[in-house]
Amino acid sequence: MPVKAPISTFRYGGKKKGKTFNIVQAKDLLVLRSVSPLNALKQVLSAKASIFFENLTLTFSFPEVKVNIFKVNEPDQLDACRLAFKEDPNIKFAGRVWKEELSGSTLIYTENLFVKFRANISTKAILALLSSYKLFIKEKFSFTSNAYFVKSEGFPGVTIFDIARVLGENAQVLICYPEMVFPKKTHQIHENQWFLKEVSTDGSNRPRGVEMRKVWQYSKGENVMIAIIDDGVDTHHPEFNLLGKVVYPRDTILDSDSALPQTMDENHGTCCAGVALAQGSGLASGVAPMARLIPIRSGGLGSFSEAKAFAWAADHGADIISCSWGPPDGIWYDPNDPTHRIPFPLPDSSRLAIDYALKKGRNGSGCLLVWAAGNGNEEIQYDGYASLPTILAVAACDFKEKRSPYSDFGQNIACCFPSSSASSTPFGVSDGIWTTDRSHALGYNPEGDYVGTFGGTSASCPGVAGSLALILSLFPGLKNRHIRPILNMTSDKISIDTGKYNNGHSHYFGYGRINPYLAILFIKQILVIETEIKRNINSKIEGIRCVFQQNIFQLNLSYYLINTKKRWLSGQWLLFEENAFSVDQIVFELNGLDAPLFILKRYDREDGQFVKLKLIWK
Repeated sequence: MPVKAPISTFRYGGKKKGKTFNIVQAKDLLVLRSVSPLNALKQVLSAKASIFFENLTLTFSFPEVKVNIFKVNEPDQLDACRLAFKEDPNIKFAGRVWKEELSGSTLIYTENLFVKFRANISTKAILALLSSYKLFIKEKFSFTSNAYFVKSEGFPGVTIFDIARVLGENAQVLICYPEMVFPKKTHQIHENQWFLKEVSTDGSNRPRGVEMRKVWQYSKGENVMIAIIDDGVDTHHPEFNLLGKVVYPRDTILDSDSALPQTMDENHGTCCAGVALAQGSGLASGVAPMARLIPIRSGGLGSFSEAKAFAWAADHGADIISCSWGPPDGIWYDPNDPTHRIPFPLPDSSRLAIDYALKKGRNGSGCLLVWAAGNGNEEIQYDGYASLPTILAVAACDFKEKRSPYSDFGQNIACCFPSSSASSTPFGVSDGIWTTDRSHALGYNPEGDYVGTFGGTSASCPGVAGSLALILSLFPGLKNRHIRPILNMTSDKISIDTGKYNNGHSHYFGYGRINPYLAILFIKQILVIETEIKRNINSKIEGIRCVFQQNIFQLNLSYYLINTKKRWLSGQWLLFEENAFSVDQIVFELNGLDAPLFILKRYDREDGQFVKLKLIWK
């Protein structure tokens, strides 16, 4: 009777809360880490390894670290196959593969640990404890206290799971788990850029995209930085290779100051960056063409390089972070696919880094974080990334103002943005998104530097990032808590008949298709302070009041006469005796949680017969 592979259990979220991963060894999978890229591997393998290589079927890759997962077509040959590759000098590592027991999602482990100690534990005590397990600190994380990237002094293999389990039970440790990396699923005004236009092709003049000509009169994203965390960005592309366009590029896998793609398959991030902020100097403009780009190349799902990407973005001035990736989706046209309902928790290292960006970014105002909802036609509550309440999950709508049938849905959907209608059969494919592609013969379109088939919520997410950049450019003091009310008040409520809106929110579209033009007009209007003067029959001033619609901002306007204790609030009349008043006797004050964002500017007429107040962003 075969022995069941050992199971290891780990909990994201600490010892008493969070979600659990059950990890089991796969019986028919092999992981190879090679010296050469996969496309050159077969030519350099030894004769013995080449024979076994013919018995392998590629399942998926982590090309950024030259790691590939193969299915062994004859599972009983797994051990012999592994030993043959171990003897080959072109293979750095050959080993078994693990799966998450419930979902069957394949992962690799790295013999590294994430460890967060209690706040009162000293560095000396930490070093002593780690040393007792033959561990050393590889890197200290900046985004949370007493948290470390820890590595073994030797090559423990699967025993790293046992080490993590025992160390995690220590009273000095809050969180401890091995680095387990899952394959990342990417959620993917030229004449072809229909999504930036208002007029449809059927002559109905119904808006099918997000009208940019109107909003660009006010803003093109100046002075805003958008971080695109993905598989790298071709910063040599003519839409990005411009003075001052790209700032602080980073590769958190290689720890280098370059975000260029490293493999043939890393094309996704270049397309996302183009949707958000391509300059428009060639054949494509992004939503916010004057915004600056922080391109960040990060690794697989749950990797520590993923966590470091958020910290890098926050520490280097990102106003908005755009992420068009997440856990694998179920088959969007198959409602019976069990993957639709399997939870994928957010690793603690990533969660802490995201919290850091949301709280410490933008000099304490917090980065705005937008996330592609996913392409599985499934509820996002099972996705620990897109369902995080502090982020803005983005759904996709199509050129007919309908829901893209693959788009994920749920309570945390903030808004939607135009994208392709469907990504594969059995539904027909509508026009995709026209955007930047990797230069020359690389990328999705080997015949040009642009591609017209980009789609999915991968395209919608950077579209919203660019739209928010247009708004932030004019109103830089906006905080995360302001965004959802603005979206609710200004987004286009598309598909009213099928959107199932409740208090302005739809599970499918969020607050609707984002409309940055209306958002800018709305914010301008609610910052107006109206001053009203009451006069008697002799035209003498008897009183004054100021009316300020607070709306999304937590502000209080008060006014009083010099040398008096009584205060009047917005909308109340300050009355006074005839001939005993001059406007210079009035003191105006602004207070509340958002008061530090504004300057209250006062304009008086020289004859004392008029006063005007205006709120100005600092």
